[in-house]
Amino acid sequence: MKTNPFFTCFFFLLFTTVATSQIRVQPTPSWVVEHSFSENPEVNFDDISEGTLLLYYGEQANVESEVNYVRMVIKITDNVGIQSASTISTAYDPSYQNLIFHHINIKRDDKVFDKLDTSNFQIIRQESNAENYIYDGTLSAIMNLTDVRTGDIIDYGYSIKGFNPIHENMFSRSFVLNDSEPVGKITVDVFSRNPLNYKLTNSDLEPKVVDKNGLKHYSWINENTNRINFENNTPNWKLQYQNLFVTEYESWKDIIEWGLQVFTIDEKLNADLERKINDIDKHNKTQGDKIKATLNFVQDDIRYLGLESGIGAYKPFSPNQVYEQRFGDCKDKSLLMVAMLNNMGIEAYPMLVNTYIKRTIETLPPSQKLFDHCVVKVIDDKGNSLWYDPTISNQGGAYNSTYFPNYDVGLVISPDSEYFDQIFPFANNTIEVFDDFVVEEIGNGATLNVKTIYSESEADNMRRYFKNNSLSSIKKGYKDYYNGYYKQVTSLENPRYEDDTISNTFVVYESYKLDSIWKPYVEDESNIAISFSPYSIIDNLFIPNEKDRKTEYALSYPTTRKHNIKVKLPESWNIKNENYEIIDKSFYYESKIKYNGSNNTLNLNHIYKSQRDYVPLDDFKDYYNNIHAVNNQISYYLYYPASGISKTNNGDLSAIKTFVSIFIWGAAIVITLLTIGGIVYVFNSNKKKSSST
Repeated sequence: MKTNPFFTCFFFLLFTTVATSQIRVQPTPSWVVEHSFSENPEVNFDDISEGTLLLYYGEQANVESEVNYVRMVIKITDNVGIQSASTISTAYDPSYQNLIFHHINIKRDDKVFDKLDTSNFQIIRQESNAENYIYDGTLSAIMNLTDVRTGDIIDYGYSIKGFNPIHENMFSRSFVLNDSEPVGKITVDVFSRNPLNYKLTNSDLEPKVVDKNGLKHYSWINENTNRINFENNTPNWKLQYQNLFVTEYESWKDIIEWGLQVFTIDEKLNADLERKINDIDKHNKTQGDKIKATLNFVQDDIRYLGLESGIGAYKPFSPNQVYEQRFGDCKDKSLLMVAMLNNMGIEAYPMLVNTYIKRTIETLPPSQKLFDHCVVKVIDDKGNSLWYDPTISNQGGAYNSTYFPNYDVGLVISPDSEYFDQIFPFANNTIEVFDDFVVEEIGNGATLNVKTIYSESEADNMRRYFKNNSLSSIKKGYKDYYNGYYKQVTSLENPRYEDDTISNTFVVYESYKLDSIWKPYVEDESNIAISFSPYSIIDNLFIPNEKDRKTEYALSYPTTRKHNIKVKLPESWNIKNENYEIIDKSFYYESKIKYNGSNNTLNLNHIYKSQRDYVPLDDFKDYYNNIHAVNNQISYYLYYPASGISKTNNGDLSAIKTFVSIFIWGAAIVITLLTIGGIVYVFNSNKKKSSST
């Protein structure tokens, strides 16, 4: 099937190699079902892109033989499709799989050209997650076809033999029965001796089930599928494809039982690791301090690196090995932390989560393949449940206030577990900004001093940001950000910070000279205006462009922004004190305007807080109206006649200077984490952005 851009990964070619003898050529297996298809399917050709049409895509799994068979038929509808359609690429794990090609044909008019020649293959090691320090050992067999032309139909089929032995002959798979573009026909066939549990999302298509050669044959057929119309800012947990999940497992308890075997520690902790544990135990008096010290060690002293070939994709290395090599992936680091805490008599367990589909996993048939991350659950001496992510580094806070991402649910690998644990986020993730403007005479510039207080995960993010970047690049990034709002910005000093890891607050101080803060007034260019905007809130507003919607609307949660703007004006102004508040089911917003005429000081105070991580469809129209109402008045302008600017004549200030608000459209922000098999944080301090509202 065509690659969905949403899921496209950057493929880093670690090295090219080697022997094409790894590819075998055999006839199509006798158990494979031959599906017919049309070379001119009844699809909407206006939805076709990239010059290719997928006529047929079929997957067939023989559970007893441990073979997956794939057939793909592509028609080149335009010359631009020749480039992509001419390359055949198939990935497999050589540690337990064999690749077998059955045919590669090009049909042109009434002629069929056989292109299957193993000497034309290259075997390339592609590490699609190398940028995230995950190496799975996958190889790709790649062939570049010769003499491919517009109108050709490329038809190829292959099998991959071998299931991962870590699953102990229990089958589970997921398939997709539609695509981001039209497809002529998609089929899925599964042959199994045991009955299967299955679920198909976004479709009421039922399988045809028959007995064949002592096996149950499940068959799903979907013809002339339409393209999917994706809406922006849909939550990751909303499955929008027709996803088919198939499994032999009966319950999530079965997955827990599997996990208990996989996460079993088969060897005694070695002397070096025990010394480290004893050192933490000795130098920390309270249980909470011991938990936090262990977390800090695993997060900051054990680097993140995943070697996940074969069973390594599921089974962690032993704590001894991880401690000695000082690296590991999420499950390695989690098991090490669990072993260290258990050794000190602290109750702790590995916990499996899915960082993308989150709560949706509860609605799906049980399978260990649905998880993409491993974390730790701890139960302290007061009976409180606590969760930790050992792959996050440089986290501040106490043991019971360390930020944990909003994963919703997790499957705890414990003999007492039966089902998912609910995870309740306690953080507000607050950023509070204090802007202090001293405005020079009208038409000129100003000085700006900024103090920003980051709390909880926002403090963690900023701590990593300052550790990972040079001071000069940070200074430039900050200056570039303000250049999006003002002209000719000069940094008066390097950004400096105060880091309190106990309370987990990170405070940044900045100072700027703004040579020009006045611009033509958008409603009347005969006037000039100065604006004051709570950019920390504007950058976090999720503002939809359309009022009608078919899917839920994602929000950043938990998020709290407080933005305080103090403006020392050169002369008195006619400004009224005002309060404004909007309470929506999905967010809360409040602004206060206060002017002190005795010292010509204007104070603008804004608060925004998200109330949940998405807007349900029933509440979307209210959200649309309310968030646009916020955006329409969030920036404040003072304006003055351009013709009245002079050193001798400032005009009647009390009569013509007026505080106004103006409608400003903000851009919606879409946040998507996409890295299966690891964790990715998004730095949202807003200092790296350069676009203005």
